[in-house]
Amino acid sequence: MNILGILSKGDDFGDRSTKPIIPGANLTPPIEPNQDHTITKDQVIPTFQLQVNPALTQHTKIPIVIETDKEKPPLQKKIRVLFCGTYPVGQSNGYSRVVYYIAKHIGAVKDIDLTIYGFQNFRQATTHTRTDIPPSVKLHDAYATEEPKRNGFGEQEISDFIRKNPQDIVVIFNDSVVTTMLVKDIIEKLSEQERNQFKLISYMDQVYPYQRKEYIETLNKYFDAIITFTPYWKEVAYSIGIRKELPIYFFPHGFDSKLYFPIARKVARLFYQLPEDDFIILNLNRNQPRKRWDHTIMAYADVVQRHMELKNKSSKPIRGMKLMIGTAIQGFWDLLELFEIEMKKRGYSLDEVRDYLTTIAKPQQMSDRDINIMYNSCDIGLNTCEGEGFGLCQFEHLAVGCPQVTANIGGFREFLHTDNSIVLEPKWFYYVDKLRDGIGGYAEVSDPKNIADAIWKYYQNPKLVLKHGLRGRQEILQHYSWETMISIFDKILHKIYNASINTPASL
Repeated sequence: MNILGILSKGDDFGDRSTKPIIPGANLTPPIEPNQDHTITKDQVIPTFQLQVNPALTQHTKIPIVIETDKEKPPLQKKIRVLFCGTYPVGQSNGYSRVVYYIAKHIGAVKDIDLTIYGFQNFRQATTHTRTDIPPSVKLHDAYATEEPKRNGFGEQEISDFIRKNPQDIVVIFNDSVVTTMLVKDIIEKLSEQERNQFKLISYMDQVYPYQRKEYIETLNKYFDAIITFTPYWKEVAYSIGIRKELPIYFFPHGFDSKLYFPIARKVARLFYQLPEDDFIILNLNRNQPRKRWDHTIMAYADVVQRHMELKNKSSKPIRGMKLMIGTAIQGFWDLLELFEIEMKKRGYSLDEVRDYLTTIAKPQQMSDRDINIMYNSCDIGLNTCEGEGFGLCQFEHLAVGCPQVTANIGGFREFLHTDNSIVLEPKWFYYVDKLRDGIGGYAEVSDPKNIADAIWKYYQNPKLVLKHGLRGRQEILQHYSWETMISIFDKILHKIYNASINTPASL
């Protein structure tokens, strides 16, 4: 079940006030409480400031209820929240975007004092588009304070930072390897008394329906609560060994319709110097093992062969095709070399098919504006990964009206289905060795032939592309605004804090 199904059952993820709004007046006390007062436009009332809506007629009665000083609730101290995640400015990856929106919206909550413990501020992207984080939010650059310089996570300095900057809640948002490094520093360097001053929360980036036993034990022993990306991951977490007493919440990512929105495809392609009429497929994943770029190339080579054969048979020009590679060509795979090998198997040289590929220069340094233009320049999105926590690129690309081709796994289950994309059931499975990236996991792998069939289906059916894209955009706009999602996170933080000052059992 995804969040839409749960919301439809009536779960309350953010109170909505039902109190009547007075359209005609802004008042500041003192006056006598709990009385009706007759007010005219010309009346002078020296004991309080009054602005009257000109639309109100003379002698309109406005019921006014004023709290006296004795009735006012005492001011509560702000909840001090330390959110540990990728630095929200100067990066363009998914981690950074999520932290940016948390900083922007949670930072505006009046009773929360937010600090970002920002990872890997390597200043790879332009920063001019993320200038609206509230000034009250404190941004700590973990990389700048690392001594000696390492990978930018500040995993040896975090305990000292917490000691100097006491918190009520500490949230760690990253994979199991980074989370474990940070927790190790906290539990080894902080005294039990210091550790008991705050609640430790994992915003768990889980990408496989299996986690290494050591990590599950770490979560069970040292964490006070877990937040997953989706309801599906909450179910998985309990099923793989999280103790039932440990509360688990879910907080999906949101969509910013002011930053990512449809623009004319002709304009978008002009910006990237792409052919106006080609069918263009976007894969924006990094060139690393879990993303299975080898399967993307294998599937695309199959599609290129079909396209070449169709072109040779047709007496008329046919629509061109390109794969936009949104990552480094040289990574865990040499993508150009793989493409050459796959096409050679099919009887084509690299020179014959080179124009079927296009690349984005330095994708990790793109601004949010450029990412939106890139999304709009493509017809469909493609992700051939074997495990996915949420799938922010697919989520955002779908939200501008472009359907996706993915496996029916992980976070994709939250927002992709057969009415807005082509989702494929995985065909084979294996356990990821723990030496590859230290995470381990249970991989769910799609058949490249099925992926090729899905791409070809969209190529041959432009109306289906349009239909699925419109449906996907409508669903995300309606249900996944960042404001709505942040209200869920806000409620979780308050619930954890309120339970911490009462009884842990109420978590």
